[in-house]
Amino acid sequence: MKLYLTKNLTLYVGLLMVFSSVAFKFNHHRNIDQHTIFHKKIKIAIIDTGVDINHTFLQDSLWVNPGESGIDNQGRLKSVNNIDDDGNGLVDDVNGWNFASNTNDVKDYSGHGTHIAGIIKTNILNINANVDYEFMILKYYNKGINGREQEKSFLKALSYAIDMGVDIINVSAGGRSRNSKEAKLLQKAKDKGITIVAAAGNKRELDKDQLFYPAAYEYSNIISVVATNMSGKILGTSNQNYNKWNTFENGSHIYSSLPNNKFGYMTGSSQATAAVTAKMACQEYESVKNVIQRLHSQRQANVRISSKLLHNL
Repeated sequence: MKLYLTKNLTLYVGLLMVFSSVAFKFNHHRNIDQHTIFHKKIKIAIIDTGVDINHTFLQDSLWVNPGESGIDNQGRLKSVNNIDDDGNGLVDDVNGWNFASNTNDVKDYSGHGTHIAGIIKTNILNINANVDYEFMILKYYNKGINGREQEKSFLKALSYAIDMGVDIINVSAGGRSRNSKEAKLLQKAKDKGITIVAAAGNKRELDKDQLFYPAAYEYSNIISVVATNMSGKILGTSNQNYNKWNTFENGSHIYSSLPNNKFGYMTGSSQATAAVTAKMACQEYESVKNVIQRLHSQRQANVRISSKLLHNL
């Protein structure tokens, strides 16, 4: 499986278009009753380029590994004692792990992962601010490492998220070929009830014989997200993964967080994927998943479901 990053950098599907960094504002409409209480904290893994965990908008939304928090038997903070307190082979994996560099430093140098995290948080707040959630940051991309190493990092990140028992995995990434190890991990995720929200990709020239994975795997727990513009039309760059049913979501000119306490715009299926992840976290897409699975089982062809229709199911 070869992964892709736009602008001719291997690995990522997000089309990065940063236009400005101005004051951040929320559209405080709510699609779920404001008084709905979610007793379970939703654990969301973001497999990406890292995240700026010091960003003022994101720093209160981070997952904290219970095995690496608190005080050890020598009175030291487990988060910085340079000891693998939880015995998982990773030292001080407090908020996640950098599988590209094998360190707990998940700093984001490209801005992509930070943007994705901000979109998820913004959409959750706009849907229902009572939802309790946390972001597990899993970095798998470093500029300069080759495609094979990137793939290994991605699979390690995916395995970690599954083993740590997340509820949702946001994958704004992918490649053109299937991978047997990846398929086994996705089956494991399915067996554990983990939802994978994956970008359909930004390579519109791909046809039904050249799909984009992991979005194109035909597991019922995987939601493939196609990006549309604000009018609901599919973006000229967005794939559709014709072998499975997709969810359509606006991915055009999306405003969100960037490293160093900045904000800006990006466009692509990556951004659309993050919005769907937020809706999954708010349980808004539960019925949508059932519809997609039913249509898929009936093997109907050429069905297009608009983002607006899905939103109102």
